[in-house]
Amino acid sequence: MAAIQRILPAPPNEVPNTGDLRSDVIIVLNRLNEMLRQIGPETINGLMSVLTGIPLSELISFRRTSTMQTILNRAVERGEVRREKITLRISRLPVDLVRHEVLITYEPVSQDTIAEIVDEIFLPLIR
Repeated sequence: MAAIQRILPAPPNEVPNTGDLRSDVIIVLNRLNEMLRQIGPETINGLMSVLTGIPLSELISFRRTSTMQTILNRAVERGEVRREKITLRISRLPVDLVRHEVLITYEPVSQDTIAEIVDEIFLPLIR
């Protein structure tokens, strides 16, 4: 795990700010998808099998940041979403679904699937 953390490039410090919630979330999910592709689903599953007692979210946490919360706060300020609709679970949902997809299919997530996660699952929950 230390070797993986050492070789992975640091996630960009800049939080996407396109002025559109959908676009910002897609950028974040594409970054995550690329990181998971670099690690590889076989490696992730191998880590899970030998590092018992460590939650999956810690193994592939995408270096937990406040990126999604920042994106959602900006969207609330722009009037794109209602603050009362945003829970911690819902704010984590897009990232969780991309991780799940990689672990189930052993393939990088397609752009169509990322769009489906954002358009058909995430956005309807917070609008």
